[in-house]
Amino acid sequence: MTLLKGFHLPGYTGATTRRIVGDTEILLPVLTPDDIKQVADHLGRGRERLLQYSTDDLADIFGQVAEFWQEESAIKSELCRSISALTGLSHQVVSHSIDIEQGNSSRADILAAMDRDLGSHKVLDGFVYNEHLGDRTRCFGPSMVGGILTANVPGLSYLPMVRSLMVKAPFIAKLASNEPLFGPAWVQAVERIEPDLGQCIGLCQWQGSNPALAEALFSPCDTIILYGSEQTIHSLRSRIPRDKKIIEHGHKIGLVLIGQAALTDEVQARELAQRVAMDIAVFDQRACIAPQMAYVEQGGSIDAPAFCGLLEDELLQLETILPPSAMSVDTGASLAMERNCARFKAAQDRNYLLFERGSATLILDPDPGFHSVLPTRFLRVCPVASLHEVLPILAPFGSYLQNVGIETDEQTRYALAEQLGRFGVSRITRPGLMHKPSMRWKHDGLSSFSELVRWVDMEME
Repeated sequence: MTLLKGFHLPGYTGATTRRIVGDTEILLPVLTPDDIKQVADHLGRGRERLLQYSTDDLADIFGQVAEFWQEESAIKSELCRSISALTGLSHQVVSHSIDIEQGNSSRADILAAMDRDLGSHKVLDGFVYNEHLGDRTRCFGPSMVGGILTANVPGLSYLPMVRSLMVKAPFIAKLASNEPLFGPAWVQAVERIEPDLGQCIGLCQWQGSNPALAEALFSPCDTIILYGSEQTIHSLRSRIPRDKKIIEHGHKIGLVLIGQAALTDEVQARELAQRVAMDIAVFDQRACIAPQMAYVEQGGSIDAPAFCGLLEDELLQLETILPPSAMSVDTGASLAMERNCARFKAAQDRNYLLFERGSATLILDPDPGFHSVLPTRFLRVCPVASLHEVLPILAPFGSYLQNVGIETDEQTRYALAEQLGRFGVSRITRPGLMHKPSMRWKHDGLSSFSELVRWVDMEME
């Protein structure tokens, strides 16, 4: 039996309980509001220690941690196996997800993201001359950042911790109930390099909704980062005092747009299908960055039905490298119902096709109406006369659109990007790159570091 901590609470000496999942025993805290207050007080006292680090020092530490998690080790293997048991994601998918996340978190990536957001990462270390101001400027992070974290992407819980500590603010958050393991493990890796930084992070865990604990967590924080569904974020927002700054990362959807210029022959089309399949399989579509629909422009040498066949082949090939998730009873029942409905429609309409070999479910749907699908390697593919006709269909859903993979000629790509950006899309890329956004991307259209800081300008002349 493997014993892993599902929390990280400096100074906590309260009660704990244990949860057994497969051959993993997870140690969890039994928290009261006073416990959270005491942990927050402990983190607050450690802030002066955090302020002694330069941003270069911090980026170097987190870059070393990222290197550790990209290497194979007994610690990583054990953790991936336990996360797999908790989430249903295969061990290979969990490991690959962590590799992708940490591969975007090198020292250079972190500093480049800060420089993009802030002009210079050194503005968190002292006053820096700014040519646009004509004098010096500086910024300060909050006294403390809070968060409600998500677990739809394995390993993602580290990201708000990095962002908070890079602006020299202690961080306290609630871990997701169905995956409380990677966050504490990441902090332990930080502590092996720089023990003091572990005293600046608090990771809580409790089951279900507990307004008293949530309010205790929010109380000491200037800024709060919320991940979750629309319903979850709305419920949490109602409990947060109005003087707190809230940064939201709610429900988002990705999609693919494929022009006829990308389907001129089978070799080209198969290579594209490989890339789309990887975007689907890496997180088993649980991530906002994963495509849930594909619009295929007619007129290419490879038509939409043929492309679906190629994509189905590639998804089957990936099953040996990235095995699909173990589905819950509810998800399995929903998938069976969707496939049965699709079979019925296909029997009524020869233009409606179902591809359902292995774990892949592809529906060729002549109706281009936009709606999300099950997160189970399930993709709706809609043939259209022109990619431009998709724009009015997508416009009403702009607030939900996040990542769009476009494969077409350059002129069409830029024309589509202009309109998609107006709707609300925050990242446009090529299929095959959807599943690995860089830290430099402005997540959900926000400047993640800028959102956390307060500026001070000098105007002495």
